[in-house]
Amino acid sequence: LRWAAADGRTVWTKIVAEEGGARLTRYDAAGAAGQTLALPGPAWRRAGALRLQGDTLLSFTGYRPVADRVLPGGRSDTLALVGFDSPMLARSRRFLLGDVTEAPLLTPAAAPCGPWLFVLNLRPGWLQVDVYDREGRLQRVLLSPRPRYDSRFFPQDLAVRRAPGGGFEIAVAAAQPEPSAAVYAWRPAP
Repeated sequence: LRWAAADGRTVWTKIVAEEGGARLTRYDAAGAAGQTLALPGPAWRRAGALRLQGDTLLSFTGYRPVADRVLPGGRSDTLALVGFDSPMLARSRRFLLGDVTEAPLLTPAAAPCGPWLFVLNLRPGWLQVDVYDREGRLQRVLLSPRPRYDSRFFPQDLAVRRAPGGGFEIAVAAAQPEPSAAVYAWRPAP
């Protein structure tokens, strides 16, 4: 499994091997490999997207509500998403106890924008985007209009940008029940 994130100066890659172990590698603008960080543990624990938030790299996992952060100077820590809720958390616990064989996917994508971190929270039939502050505390839960149960619904990715008139535009790509994309607007209350 491979992911990448880039800005005008740096490219980061994450490679996760099926047999376990993962690594983050930073490349400079000329393409020379520099800093490499080992991410210990099983593959499921590290599988997920990379995003840059200023000069901080966020390495997400789709199977736990956390992000590993690589800070300037190479320091790293983990950002827990405080307030995260999912009907699949019970199954996650059962997976950790060995009662089920596969970890459930909780968050296929996340994107920082401005002071917020937007996290795609999988729900059976409707779109839910959780909005966290920079410390990882839940601030808002955004739901798509007219939520309804549909076990085939599977949003895969999202991108967020500031809207020209204020607020944010949230683009979401879904793979099922058919490939689609939608753009939503959100303006935080003052």
